[in-house]
Amino acid sequence: MSEFSTPKPDKSRVSKIPKTPINIPPSPFMKKLGYGTGVSVFRWDRSPRPDTVRSPWALKKLNKRDLPKVFEQRLEKEAKLLKSLKHPNIVGFRACVPGKDGRMTLAMESCESSMADRIEDRKNDGMGPFESNIILKVALGVARGLDYLHRERKLLHGDMKSFNILIKGNYEEIKICDFGVSLALDSDGMVVNPDGFVGTSVWSAPETVGLCEKAVSAKVDIFAFGLVLWEMIALEIPHTDDLEESNFDISITEDDLENRIVLRWVLRVIPGTRPALPPVDLDDTYNSIMEIFYCCTELDPSARPSAQLLVEWLEDITGEKPLDLSDDEMAIDH
Repeated sequence: MSEFSTPKPDKSRVSKIPKTPINIPPSPFMKKLGYGTGVSVFRWDRSPRPDTVRSPWALKKLNKRDLPKVFEQRLEKEAKLLKSLKHPNIVGFRACVPGKDGRMTLAMESCESSMADRIEDRKNDGMGPFESNIILKVALGVARGLDYLHRERKLLHGDMKSFNILIKGNYEEIKICDFGVSLALDSDGMVVNPDGFVGTSVWSAPETVGLCEKAVSAKVDIFAFGLVLWEMIALEIPHTDDLEESNFDISITEDDLENRIVLRWVLRVIPGTRPALPPVDLDDTYNSIMEIFYCCTELDPSARPSAQLLVEWLEDITGEKPLDLSDDEMAIDH
């Protein structure tokens, strides 16, 4: 396989490359935040300028130079798409620049942790399900982001899961990230090119794995949204908590799932189905969460609510006012 060469500027890429060069430090000098298939994400604490406090950035970088071309294309697609998105519940674009080796690096707003990180921390601390008010707050933030994508931008996120939900502080900010496999929607909310759907198996909707003979639509994101609510109660990745008796030592990570390293015959994975709730005691404050979970994970996508309806329900439940998307709300912190 041939090596990548330094990309030549063209009309589609010039707009993404800042006029002022950005000297990105080598990966070992940055904190690693996470990884996915073919990429790693690092936190870059940028040096301050005189009288200016500069926020940290998250840098998504390709892992190797000899990866298939599709990985570079996916990163460039994500950068171009992310630059066009402006919403408080969508991670902010900062820059997309080539490194010295010619590989592109996507710079984004940095958040403290992913929802998956917080789920793992809570499980390791021996705690039970997240408090109902926290689940509702996260659910509203994600639903608002999905509503923006589905209705205003006509986009399917395509890989909704706890790993792709970022959190700042005490849940003051909730943001959706990772748009590398997003697909265009038509005016009816149907995916224009369903053959291009990728996703991650255990968050898959029934219609994407052949369990339901319905077209792929925005409701795919809604099914996965329901599974994120389940994750915050079960503190597990969907469909991977029921291990067979075996001598295998298996560590399940996001990269394992996307690369199908974890074998289905070892994990009794049944993607596209509604996972059973764990045996935990939930008080009445979880009733609305359970109702939303069951509605979102219906087999028939037409029975699932839209993101817009989810926002309306959650604003009513929480008493939150609709977002005021003023210029101040959308300001970018550089």
